[in-house]
Amino acid sequence: MKCALQYTPSVLALRRQTLAEMAADLGPSHRPGRLKPGPLVLWIASMLLVFPPAQVRADDALVLNMSPQALADALLQIGRQAQVEIAFSPGQVREKQAVALQGELTVEQALDNLLAPWGLAARQQGARRYTVVTATVPKGLSVLEPVRVQGQRIGERVYSRGDMDQRPAGNRDVSSLLADHPAVRQDDAAQSGVNRGSLALQDISFYGASPFQNQFQIDGISATNQIDPASRNLNLQVGNVPAYAQAYNLDTHLLESVTVLDSSIPVDYGRFTGGVVDARVRNPQGDNSVRFDFSYNSSGLTAQKIAPEQKKNFEAGKPGFSPVWTKRFTSAMLDVGWTQDTAALIHLSRRQSTIDRSMRVRHDTVFTDLKTRSIDRVDNGFVKIHTRWSADTDSALTLKYADRREDLVDSGSLADQIQWQHQQQSYGLGFDLNHDLRWGQARVQLGYDQMNSYRHSDGTDYMVHMMYQPTGRLDYTYITGGFGQESTEQRNLTLKSRLEFKPVQTGAIEHATYAGVELAHTQGEFVRQKDAYGGNTRHFSNGQPDKL
Repeated sequence: MKCALQYTPSVLALRRQTLAEMAADLGPSHRPGRLKPGPLVLWIASMLLVFPPAQVRADDALVLNMSPQALADALLQIGRQAQVEIAFSPGQVREKQAVALQGELTVEQALDNLLAPWGLAARQQGARRYTVVTATVPKGLSVLEPVRVQGQRIGERVYSRGDMDQRPAGNRDVSSLLADHPAVRQDDAAQSGVNRGSLALQDISFYGASPFQNQFQIDGISATNQIDPASRNLNLQVGNVPAYAQAYNLDTHLLESVTVLDSSIPVDYGRFTGGVVDARVRNPQGDNSVRFDFSYNSSGLTAQKIAPEQKKNFEAGKPGFSPVWTKRFTSAMLDVGWTQDTAALIHLSRRQSTIDRSMRVRHDTVFTDLKTRSIDRVDNGFVKIHTRWSADTDSALTLKYADRREDLVDSGSLADQIQWQHQQQSYGLGFDLNHDLRWGQARVQLGYDQMNSYRHSDGTDYMVHMMYQPTGRLDYTYITGGFGQESTEQRNLTLKSRLEFKPVQTGAIEHATYAGVELAHTQGEFVRQKDAYGGNTRHFSNGQPDKL
């Protein structure tokens, strides 16, 4: 479709206007009807010679002071000022910007400056008409379609849903997603192949900073564990509860995007000296759709090289080692439109790894290695309800749940059926309210999160049994029991408000101003469900134990 804009007054119209004005000036006694035809013709001819019609030649210079703007608006402004007709189609100028024009330019020069950067030209058709056409390309050259380049500010990278779908899945967690980020360094365990069957989150460091000084968020609400996140001892010890800085072990299939800030971090994140990882949960579309995903991997499909000094521990499947494993990842997503203004997204996932381990078992005086299959499982459940209350107001309610359980056994030479479980469980509630204003946008967020780490073990007494021969000589020793359940628990309450003002343009620079307040309350504690005991028990030939 072509559209033509005409801004040049007709010469005939100018002449008619001149005659009408002259008739008015002559007054009642000099009306055209009372003039004789001969003198009238001579008088009109003489007046046209003395007062020619006003017009602007196309080659006359125009004084322009045009700022950068849409190409269509710039062409309209040139047409109005030069009183020429410029014809173009909407597709030729759609999403195109014009450069600034300053100084004195002819119509042809002005049009050439506006159109040449886009491979267009102005073809003159008549004295006062121009048509926008594709520029003629010299033989041997080609003109490509304009390419829009949109950059992110320094220190920021956004992983979109498409980016995550195209990247290697790994364990389908945030640490795996950021593995090749140029500013990220993972811990040494992630670089070795001794524990590939584990679903544990790997620590990440930005530019060498402490991995425990990062800020992890879900939809803008903090999800960072602050209670001893450096604890990595997987062995069964009293008072030892492993924890991770990422309180939620997230399945990236649940996420819409992940924003990473490694430098030049805005002040509103605060309270840390590392980087920021903000995960955004998928938004419901209300299209009444269902989706299922399944993936599979195993140690038989990969190659692992183990250092000679670690081979014995690796083959036994001690804590921190996984020799033979199988991973199965399953997820289901339900998107429902309840009403015209309300939609809900329900997303469930389970990532499970089955690992072969050896557990030490005692039969009388003989110890054997019993092959067991330990489970490392991560469950995620997210529900997001979005409501459009009006044209200017909408809200989102999010329910969050993540639970990881890892079974471990003791394959040491003195152990007798010792097994325990590590668990990281987090759940929370988030509410997000947005309202558009004439001068900007207002946002209020509320968040509650419970982040717990547990260590479960059999019994509440960890005993070292010392067996003596009738001669009183120590025969052998073995260990049984555990330390019961111990946990570290953290509760977060968060209130955030933010006002964003509409951007202000000064030349080529856009200024975005905002103000906000954040109130956060964090409470942590260490919990032991029951008292636990440890000690030695000496067994003599008469069958009577003696506890120490």
